[in-house]
Amino acid sequence: MIIFLAKCPPLVTMMKKMTEANLKRALSRSISDPDILERTFRDTEVMDLYNELTIGMFNRMAERIIPKAKSVLNALIGLTVTGGQVRL
Repeated sequence: MIIFLAKCPPLVTMMKKMTEANLKRALSRSISDPDILERTFRDTEVMDLYNELTIGMFNRMAERIIPKAKSVLNALIGLTVTGGQVRL
């Protein structure tokens, strides 16, 4: 799924915009406790870092993910089929 996402720039752009529009919702996927979520969201230093990390993951996604995915898939195929290659 992540490979498809990385190869579809309009989808990556849409997800980036959705994340930017509601950082608190994105953060709530990682922090389930409402009190900790609220304290974290109000901490400007933490949110600056979180914003850079979260929004930054969308930048050059295909360049970062696809080569690594190929490497992992080729390694897995190599365990079962000698000389197997994956083309993405």
